[in-house]
Amino acid sequence: PYDLFVKPNSPLDDAEVRKAVLTAINPALWVKDAFGEFANLSRSVYPNVMLDPVNPIRFPTDLEAAKAAIAKHGAVNLVIGLHSAAPSYSRIADLMIAQLALIGVKATAYVLPSGAAYTLKDDPNPPDLLLTIAGPDAAHPDSQAKAFFTKDAPLNFFGRALPQADAIVDQAGQVTDVKERDALYERAGQIYFDAGIVIPLVDVNDVVVHAKGLKDLGLRPVNPPGNIDFATVRWGP
Repeated sequence: PYDLFVKPNSPLDDAEVRKAVLTAINPALWVKDAFGEFANLSRSVYPNVMLDPVNPIRFPTDLEAAKAAIAKHGAVNLVIGLHSAAPSYSRIADLMIAQLALIGVKATAYVLPSGAAYTLKDDPNPPDLLLTIAGPDAAHPDSQAKAFFTKDAPLNFFGRALPQADAIVDQAGQVTDVKERDALYERAGQIYFDAGIVIPLVDVNDVVVHAKGLKDLGLRPVNPPGNIDFATVRWGP
């Protein structure tokens, strides 16, 4: 899952600007150009393999209204920090920058130095947005929320806190019924999104090339991606 994390006190703190920006960067407009058949729209702030939301995240779609909102607001400039120099990051950034230009937002992107994403909360001049892969080490919504979104989460890149959503995450962690649990995690995730803390974009497929005839590769749906389980892999019809 590729997500954007938003710094506090960015232009996106203005709800009207945030709605306009979301309209422009709607991944439905560029996912095919970026990844062809090998990606899907993110349906929530959790990886698609982890949680199937009842009410998926929705981006606004009225580009003319977005353009008018930016014209009314005045100059909006955004800087996107890329967690990695891997081509997928720059491809996504270039497409979003082009989309933002259509509504009058000037955006730029740069690759962060190695490890810099983990110190953004202490950076005196961080980018407005961090583009990163936000997949945890276990395919459970609590692993996602407690790694990336809650207060003091180790990968809460900008150190933002939303006590209302965090309380729902804590509640969900005590529920054993999967449907009820997932409804709570979905609710908390929607709050994080609505508050402009995290913007889910696309879930990209891992592609593994292997000799014909291999079975039971044991691939994991979360980090580390593409790992083959050599205890289970076998030849078979």
